[in-house]
Amino acid sequence: MTTSEYIIQSKKDIKHSQSLNVTYELLKNYEELIDKKTDISFLQIIPVRIVASNESFFKETFSSLLNHNNKYLTNSKNLLKRNNIKIDIEDVLHISKSKFTIGDLVAYSLSYSSLETILKNFEEITGINVYKELENVGEYIQEMELDDNIINEKRPYEKGRILKNLSEIYECRNIICHDFLSASHNLNLNYETLRHYIMDSVILQHSINHICSKLIYNDIPLEFEERMEYFKNIIEEKNSELENLYIEIENSFHSKEQIENLKKNIINFNNYVECSSKDFGFWFKNEGIFDDLILENKIKILENRIEIIKEEIRNSS
Repeated sequence: MTTSEYIIQSKKDIKHSQSLNVTYELLKNYEELIDKKTDISFLQIIPVRIVASNESFFKETFSSLLNHNNKYLTNSKNLLKRNNIKIDIEDVLHISKSKFTIGDLVAYSLSYSSLETILKNFEEITGINVYKELENVGEYIQEMELDDNIINEKRPYEKGRILKNLSEIYECRNIICHDFLSASHNLNLNYETLRHYIMDSVILQHSINHICSKLIYNDIPLEFEERMEYFKNIIEEKNSELENLYIEIENSFHSKEQIENLKKNIINFNNYVECSSKDFGFWFKNEGIFDDLILENKIKILENRIEIIKEEIRNSS
């Protein structure tokens, strides 16, 4: 299976909202574990599911980072070269048809064989050393409204424990997947250990999200005029992206009626964007400092439109 085929198959029938909720999906295993704490066969599935969850989580994280800023794509060049990862014409064609992004292509080409490999790739792409940054996110994670079992006085945020448990998870998964006899006779998994494995995996994923939010995505200028210019540039980019998607949709049509309906839909949507923005702005009437929030609202509407159209194109191809 080629990388392109792998990406398309992996993303098939998965909604964008689901791809953003990997951590929530992992927590479902915690609930299931409570009901099956004495089922040995089920207990051996848990490390495999945790590793799969981490792989999905970091694939989506890497893809989002690479699509967010070209500098992260540039940083990944040496990573691709060192791992002898090449992009062929088939991959380019799929990207041009919006079946997946360049961020997807790079993210799905990387190795996720161990926690050390994943975090090393993260550092090479972002320049951020996760081992060091984990020291700075404990307070934030403890203030989150997480399940009391995940963070409490007896089970505080501890970087050493989290990393140790995550490393053990990968060791267990490798034994289960590659050494049947050891998994059957030498691997002693129990409910309590697996419970901590799941909870610390959830904490790691929340920690990575916070690190990205704090150090990467929080790049909006502080000065009002700069913020306005920043948001206007984003709106221009989003409108350009929408225009390309409209062209792609129109090229797939076979009748004038379809084209006319598309044009009417575009006009209605543009009117909606303007009306929604004005209504949003009315809440803060005569308070010019909130003009940037109006533009932020417009960006969110455009992004949602883009994602819906992309998903429809993927589903119809």
